[in-house]
Amino acid sequence: IATRLKAKYSTRFMCHVVTASQRTFSATVALKPDIINNGLFGRMISVAVQNLEVSDAPLALQVRVKDRDNEISGELIDQRVFVQPSQTLPIRIQLKQLVPERPITCLHRVPPSKSIQIEVYDDNKNSMLLDVQLECRSLGQSFLFTFLDHDGSVQHAGALHPQFSSPTTQFCAHTGCPVVLSLHGTSVSARDAADAYKMKSGKDVDYRFGVQDAWLLTPSRHGAHNWENVGQLSALSALDSLIELSKQTKTPADGHRVIFAGHSMGGHGTWLLSEIRPDIAIGINPNAGWIRKENYGDANVVLRLDISSASVEPMLRGMIDSTMVGDAADQLASNIVGVPVLVRVGANDEVVSPWYSRRMVRILRDLGASKSAVKLVEVAGKE
Repeated sequence: IATRLKAKYSTRFMCHVVTASQRTFSATVALKPDIINNGLFGRMISVAVQNLEVSDAPLALQVRVKDRDNEISGELIDQRVFVQPSQTLPIRIQLKQLVPERPITCLHRVPPSKSIQIEVYDDNKNSMLLDVQLECRSLGQSFLFTFLDHDGSVQHAGALHPQFSSPTTQFCAHTGCPVVLSLHGTSVSARDAADAYKMKSGKDVDYRFGVQDAWLLTPSRHGAHNWENVGQLSALSALDSLIELSKQTKTPADGHRVIFAGHSMGGHGTWLLSEIRPDIAIGINPNAGWIRKENYGDANVVLRLDISSASVEPMLRGMIDSTMVGDAADQLASNIVGVPVLVRVGANDEVVSPWYSRRMVRILRDLGASKSAVKLVEVAGKE
């Protein structure tokens, strides 16, 4: 057995071999939500099912969600799922908290979790039972929630409730709390991106996680350029889901007041996302963000190394280049003039040169943004 493997930086690869005669399909849990404050926040589970049959007939599947505490039930979002031979298909399961007013029971493990089982079965009574642990998190901790993305797939994002210095300072509890929508860099998980927002004062023994008086939202995308195009739609779908799900809390999120933030790949995404949605932006915080992939790192630059590039007519090349304008932060900078911007970068950054940040600041000021509205901080001695 041979497989192609391509990676940037370091990676791990694992595989297992199952003969078709042993079972008709295999199933693994792909995405699942956390339990937050003893309740369900996200309600979707994605299970990846592979049809191992050698026949030409598709596999018709159903699921049962089992909970010995009778607190959580579930069913397929689609009434019936058909998986073609050799196909791997993520099936979508909707969870339901049977008694919303009753706290979900979490077992005192490390980490605390809630145990449920998902049985996947076909018309021939072949079945596979999956043990699923839903991690239990408290209000002061980051948590993962799942949602239906713009394309109908189940995706996940990290989040943290607003941090208040005291119960009496919850100024946004009635009006809705703003959202810090933070986009991670390459290879950073949604939970790690959320846990990066922490602080500790002289009185604190441990770190306090979250953002003062605002929700924190950390969507997840992977790949060096995946906050472009559909990545932007995915981030905005996560925002829409947070707004809807937070209505069940005492501190609903206000989707009309968003601070866009991000680092590296996420810094690039921050520029782009704020430029297509300046109507909801109250602040922008790109950190070590690059401008366009054609000028960054080892990106696959269109036509630069193509053996036939010399034969491409200038007008045709211009048409091809025009299709990428939406991913060029400098081309859309006029959209965010008037929105406060704080740009940060390490002065010694050798991966994303400070030049990118300086250039974006110069462009915005040339377009009329004031020095007080657009600030650049180069952290001395930091990469």
